[in-house]
Amino acid sequence: MLVHEAKVGMQVMFGRENGEKTLGEIVKINPTKAKVKILQNRGSSSAAGAIWSVPYSMMTHAGVAMLDEFLAMPPRDMGVHNALMHAIVDPPVPYNEFAETNLIMEAIVDTYNRLSPEWLTCDGELPQYKVVARKRELERRLKGLFMAMGRDVSETAAYQWDDERRKKAV
Repeated sequence: MLVHEAKVGMQVMFGRENGEKTLGEIVKINPTKAKVKILQNRGSSSAAGAIWSVPYSMMTHAGVAMLDEFLAMPPRDMGVHNALMHAIVDPPVPYNEFAETNLIMEAIVDTYNRLSPEWLTCDGELPQYKVVARKRELERRLKGLFMAMGRDVSETAAYQWDDERRKKAV
């Protein structure tokens, strides 16, 4: 999320890329970080209502309608619970043949393809140090593409976008 996208009262999900995600509400906007009141317990040390200072790069907008459904859901229905959580954190990227982001999305799909084990290791022929260097370079490329896109795009969302593009091209 960028600074200019944030609004006081906006509900966001925040947390590290591979860490715990927490639902919160922006209460104050500062130049580099926003003050976010957490709406659910985070870990064992922070209860709902605590204020956190969160960098904008660690926040994503949480869809309000989906969020209300997610919060009202009984915890025993974990399949639907996980699907809704995935939709809140990883919204799809719709294909539009006139969108300026098409080239970026094509590059993202290509990069995810190149990160596949077969391509990355040349079917097991590359030495490990070259595989690691190649993976590091592709992950760096992916990070730059996410910056150009203005958001992270998961592998699933990228491939769904590519399938939609291929269907409309026929």
